[in-house]
Amino acid sequence: MIGYLVVGLLFVLVLVFTILAWKQWHWTNSIFLILSFIAAVASVSGASKVMLSRSQAIKSELDSAKQLAQLEADLDTEIYGGNDQTSYGANSLRGLSEALELQRTRRGRVWSNVNASVNGDGTAVLDLADAAAEGAEAAPPENSSTELTGIVLYAFANTIENEGTVEQITIPSTFLGTIRVRTHNGNQLDIAPLFVIKEQEFSAGGSWTLYERMPGDRYNVFLEANDIVRKDLQIEAYRELLTGLFPKENVVDVNDPNAEEKYEAFIDQFSFTDFRLGDIENYIDRNQDTRINKRFQPEPEELFVKYKFNKKSNSEYAVDGSGRIDVDGPYSLSGEANDKTLQAGTKVAFEAGDEVLIDSTTASGYQLNNDTRILPFSQREDVTEVDRIYRRRLNDFPVLFADLRRQEQDLAARAASEASKNEKRINAVNEALQQRNIRDDVTLRLQQDNQNLKKDVEVINLALADRQQQLDDMEARMTALEEKIEQLRRARAGTQ
Repeated sequence: MIGYLVVGLLFVLVLVFTILAWKQWHWTNSIFLILSFIAAVASVSGASKVMLSRSQAIKSELDSAKQLAQLEADLDTEIYGGNDQTSYGANSLRGLSEALELQRTRRGRVWSNVNASVNGDGTAVLDLADAAAEGAEAAPPENSSTELTGIVLYAFANTIENEGTVEQITIPSTFLGTIRVRTHNGNQLDIAPLFVIKEQEFSAGGSWTLYERMPGDRYNVFLEANDIVRKDLQIEAYRELLTGLFPKENVVDVNDPNAEEKYEAFIDQFSFTDFRLGDIENYIDRNQDTRINKRFQPEPEELFVKYKFNKKSNSEYAVDGSGRIDVDGPYSLSGEANDKTLQAGTKVAFEAGDEVLIDSTTASGYQLNNDTRILPFSQREDVTEVDRIYRRRLNDFPVLFADLRRQEQDLAARAASEASKNEKRINAVNEALQQRNIRDDVTLRLQQDNQNLKKDVEVINLALADRQQQLDDMEARMTALEEKIEQLRRARAGTQ
């Protein structure tokens, strides 16, 4: 407002001085003076507006940059948690994701020594009276008879070792499938099958173990269950146990000429896990007479190198991976742990004397897709190789089971599609048969018509022959008459 007043006052002064000087000036000077003043005022006003717009834009950009920085900080907090936390925040996206993954990989509640009685229609009654319950709130509340109604359980058939002795052990050895609890009444569960893998074993009933979640694979799962300690490759008892748990006919095709070789390699995977490669080779050399496979050749992702740091590591390492155990193995190519039980939740630095176990790919170095060369671990850090260790590749059973269900659905869809195609083929065949019957009927009628035509031709030929005979007779008679007439004519002429 003040600016407008100043401009107006200056304009009045210009007019006053112009009027006072108009007698000495030419009238064009006065007009140009006034126009020049107006143009100057307009240019100054435009420049001020440009400066104002620019200052507002700069201020808006600075505010947007501050807001963006704050949003990025908030995003990092949401993903990773606060900076004052040693691990991912409980309510952060990573924290929630890991909690969900941990919840998925935990086995939940477990009921072992369940007595199963299977009915003819596939339903069953499970008796929990003698079952041993494990896990949080595994045993149902005393006053509740519906706590398990509606849930889905994973059923395993048990193998009982040393039955009837004090050393009796129950081992869940055969996965039967999934079941749904229809009713829960005290210690009795009335269940219906959802997805059965082993029909014969399921129908047999007997001793089962029920899992609330599909259990995950572990390196020492059978050792833990049987309280077996392996030392210096004294593993004969363990191999004998594995042979009992995994009969050859359930592992390989017994008609395969290499069945024995494949079966021994399968047992090797479990019994050699976590042993040094040199010790495994010594064991094979000592047992050459009884072994089929004279060498043990693990896959690259199953061979690990143990290093010892000679000094503090040059950098911190992200030890947590995001891969899947069944696809990527326990460790990623960069040495990050895909196995959830090995994850630390943050980057770690190693001190002198620390030992690390690294997959052979990371240990020997590799090349990324963008042609970046990752040097061997021993060239990146001051370390000394201690041992080379074999660890079998773990299976992600929940994922494998989901894949199996997906394959079942695909097969069902494919079977339905094939059934539809077969129905169309059957309809086409039936229609073709009908057309063939019609064609045969027409052919038969044509044959009958041909026979009739042949008969008609024969009758016509007979008639023609008879007519021809008549014509021949008439011609002979006419010839005789003509001769007789000629004789009469001649006789008459002679008399005259």
